[in-house]
Amino acid sequence: MTRQHGRKDQDVYNTLILEVAATYKAQAIKKEPEQMRHFAKEGVKVNMNVCIVEDHGYRKLFPLTKTRPVFGLRCGRFTLEERILSVLSPVTDEVSYITRPYIEPVWRLKNNAAGPASFDVPEKGHRLFLNGRVLFDEPSLDLITSKVSGGEAVLWLAEDTWAAMYLPDGFPSPAGETLANGEDNFPPINRKHHLHANVIRYPWDLIEYNPAMIEADFNYLDKSRNRLRYPPLPKFTAIINNKNLMIGANTEVQPLVTFDGQHGPIIVGDNVRIESGTYIKGPVSIGDHCLVTANTTLYENISLGNTCKAGGEIHHSILHGYTNKRHSGFLGNAYLGEWVNIGAGTYNSNLKNNYNTVKVPVDGEVIDTGNQFVGLFMGDHCCTAIGTMFNTATFVGVGCNIFGHGFPPKYLEDFTWNCTEKKEVYNFDKFIECARRMMIRREEELSVEEEQLLRSLYDSRNVVRISSYQSGTGENESEFKESS
Repeated sequence: MTRQHGRKDQDVYNTLILEVAATYKAQAIKKEPEQMRHFAKEGVKVNMNVCIVEDHGYRKLFPLTKTRPVFGLRCGRFTLEERILSVLSPVTDEVSYITRPYIEPVWRLKNNAAGPASFDVPEKGHRLFLNGRVLFDEPSLDLITSKVSGGEAVLWLAEDTWAAMYLPDGFPSPAGETLANGEDNFPPINRKHHLHANVIRYPWDLIEYNPAMIEADFNYLDKSRNRLRYPPLPKFTAIINNKNLMIGANTEVQPLVTFDGQHGPIIVGDNVRIESGTYIKGPVSIGDHCLVTANTTLYENISLGNTCKAGGEIHHSILHGYTNKRHSGFLGNAYLGEWVNIGAGTYNSNLKNNYNTVKVPVDGEVIDTGNQFVGLFMGDHCCTAIGTMFNTATFVGVGCNIFGHGFPPKYLEDFTWNCTEKKEVYNFDKFIECARRMMIRREEELSVEEEQLLRSLYDSRNVVRISSYQSGTGENESEFKESS
C-alpha cells in the first residue's frame, strides 16, 4: 500500500497532535510517565501505596542488572517499572522501591524528576507489593486491582515465586529481606490466587517475551491515546497491514520505507527519523528520538529504547537506550545496555553450527537455555572496534572497550580493556572521561551518583563476576550467525 500526501497534510497532522497533546497534559495524572497517559477505570475504589520489589534473582541477570534494578530492564515498548506505574497510576498514592543499597542513589535521582521516591518498606495505608521480575501487563494488573476490596489481604503467585501482595491498612508489612528472598513465607494470608504471568529469570527471557510485550503495549497505547495511528506518509512508502502500525508526532519517514505488520505490530515513537530503504518487520518498537539509518533491516522482535541509532541487520534484540549501532553488521538475540557504541562491521553469532541448544554458566552453575538462538548480552558503557566478532552466548560486563584480532572470550569481566592475550583492566579515569564525552554528544551528563556506582563496580570487579565459567562443558564448538 502506498500513500502520497503534501506538506499541507503533514502540517495539519502535526497541529492535531499538538492539540491532542495539550488535552492529555491537562487531564493526565501527575505521576504518570508522559509517554504512557492512562485514565482511571471505573470500579476501582481502593487507592494504594505501590512498592516494587527487586528480589535476589537479579544476580542471574548480570551484566544487565549491574547498573539498574531488575524492574528497570526493558521488555516491549517500556521497562517493567514504566508499565506498572502507568497502568496503576489512577489508584496509586505513593511509590516505593526495594532494591540493592548501592543502586538506590542512582534510582532515586532518576525518579525524583517525577516526584520523591521512597526506598523503605511502606508500613501504613493500603499497600500493593509487586515482584519486579514479573512481566505485568494491563490485563494482569487490572485482574489484581479487581480483587482488592480494602479489608482483606491477598497474595498472587506466579511460577515458583510470589508475584503480588495486597495488604490492607493495619496489616503488618513483611521485612524487606523477606520480600527480596522471593519466597511466599509471608504473614498468614487466606486469599491466594495464581497469576498467569511470565517471570524474568535469565537475560534471554527478555528476548523470548519481547514480542508478546510489544503487542500488549501496542494494544494499551491504542486504547489510551486519542489520535491518529500514523501521519500522512510519503509516496512509495509500503505499509502491509496498516492496523498494526503506530507512529508518533514529528517523526520523519523517508520514501521507500517498508512497514510489514503481517506478523506483529510496529510502534514508532516521537521525533524519530527512518531513512530510505529501511525494512521493518513487526513486532518492533522504536523509542522516541531514534535514528534508523538507510537500508537498515529490522527483522521482528526488536525494541529500541529512546535515543538509539540502528543500522545494518538487527534480529530479535533489545537496545536499552542511548545506544549506537548505526553501521553495517549483524546483531541477533541480543540485549545491549545504555551508552553502548557498536563499531562498523561488528557481528555476533546467535546459533551454534551443530544446532544444539545453548548452555550458559550463570551464577556458578551451567544452565541449558533450551534455546538454539542465544546471542550477545552487554552491560552499559561498552564500545567495540570495527570488525569485532562475538561467539554465541557472549556476556560482556560494564565499561568494556573491546578491540584486537580474533573472537573475544565469551565472558568479559567489567572494565576489560582489549580482548586478546594482552587483556588488561580499563583505567578508570580514562573510562570516565570517555563516558562523559559520549553522554555530552546526546546532551546528557554523567551524574555524581552514576559515577559513584561505576566506581563501586570497578573496585569490586575481582570479587563479583559475571559468571564462573567452567571448562569442559562442550561450549567451544565453532558457531555462526543465523542466516536470513
